[in-house]
Amino acid sequence: MRKYPILEFARTLGVSVRVVYNWRDRGMPVEETPTQSLVDFEDWAKFYVGGTKSLNFQEEKARLTKYQADREQIRVEEAKKNLLNAEQVERAWSNLVAAFKSRMLAIPDRMASITGNAELKDDLKSMVYEALNELSKMDAKDLEPEELDESEPSDFEEQEERED
Repeated sequence: MRKYPILEFARTLGVSVRVVYNWRDRGMPVEETPTQSLVDFEDWAKFYVGGTKSLNFQEEKARLTKYQADREQIRVEEAKKNLLNAEQVERAWSNLVAAFKSRMLAIPDRMASITGNAELKDDLKSMVYEALNELSKMDAKDLEPEELDESEPSDFEEQEERED
């Protein structure tokens, strides 16, 4: 069979040259000449399917087309800002948590200056540190979003009702 240069081979399959080099590094047969690397489709097919099943080119092409369409859909969703980069989300969330902590730690001093009650300041400070400590021990992976029943008041709403 005819052997193809890696660039042409990659274009034919619709993958990057890096992917072909990765296959080569994992054991795909490649004929090295002094000027270029050549790949035989039959050798690739045997490597790609592991020699355990026959290659159905139509199925493989359909799989590749689906992969390319999925990849393009991800790009479109990222451009629309419907998908966010995990690092950006983590950075934004860290900033939000730091701002929350800072604001919570300021409450005891602000209340003490408003009321002139130093004992209140100590009690509030203790409560804020207790809450922050409890939050820091939570594992976000274990948190499941709860289905809220709109007819039942939240803890906050119940507390407000008791205060009224």
